[in-house]
Amino acid sequence: MFWAVFKKIGTLTDVHGISSIADFIATRYGKARSIAVLITMMALLVVVPYIALQLKAISTAWSTLTGQAGTGTPALIATLLMTIFAVAFGTGRLNRRDPHRGLMLSLAVESGF
Repeated sequence: MFWAVFKKIGTLTDVHGISSIADFIATRYGKARSIAVLITMMALLVVVPYIALQLKAISTAWSTLTGQAGTGTPALIATLLMTIFAVAFGTGRLNRRDPHRGLMLSLAVESGF
């Protein structure tokens, strides 16, 4: 059942040149740019609290390991290092059909920390 749905989604993304969930939903409404912008903004509003929670966890873990009160600096440093690592090793070439093995590797390494 799920395989058939995923296969149909894959076919639609290939036929219409879809590269994001915003494009996918906007395609349903005639590739309406306003719908794509709305979906992108909604996704951003959903992801930002999750990222903040992850940064808080990094800061709390650093405070616990070092015994120092958290100032937010460790979270900022960790964010910058993870961003640099992902950009340097993950986005060598931008093509939606490529598997982006470097980005997957960088996410796996970052998840280990």
